[in-house]
Amino acid sequence: MIPPRSTVAADQQSERRRPERAWTRREYKGRKKPLHRLLIVSIAAVVLLAGGGIAAPSTVSVSALQLMLPFFAILAVASIGQHLVIQQRGLDLSVAGIMSFAAVIVSALPSSEAGIPETLAFVALALAMGLGVGAVNGALVALLRVNSLVTTIGMNSLMLGITMSVTGNGKCSFFNPVAAVRLRS
Repeated sequence: MIPPRSTVAADQQSERRRPERAWTRREYKGRKKPLHRLLIVSIAAVVLLAGGGIAAPSTVSVSALQLMLPFFAILAVASIGQHLVIQQRGLDLSVAGIMSFAAVIVSALPSSEAGIPETLAFVALALAMGLGVGAVNGALVALLRVNSLVTTIGMNSLMLGITMSVTGNGKCSFFNPVAAVRLRS
């Protein structure tokens, strides 16, 4: 007759299979995740800002931060979209290509004499392009079960290729609203 397994041995074996995370252990049960991780990230950000200020003081000046503010907004919108994808256990690496081509649609395709209605039409076209590319990515991942990493890397390459083709492998200049306000005053 085979002796029954002890419950202690079964518990030890289950712990070897699946290690528990710190915030799911008994001492954190029912409470929020520890805040020391947020504190570590906050301290690292302050150290990075202070180090940048010491190495290049002009990078933390008020005028430098004002010039970077429009780019912060663009990255914030992209990070919100990326957060939604990661929250669903996906990965979207095509954001850079989509944003590049959207910037080309809005800045390089309209003529320099384009008015507000024409510019808004190109903005709508850029949004529709982003929506279409996202729908194609989603269909490939959800319906055809293609790995999201492979799909979005391929779509990023495709979008960057289209961007290079439209611009003729050249750089595009864009309208800088901060510089335009400074020129008027």
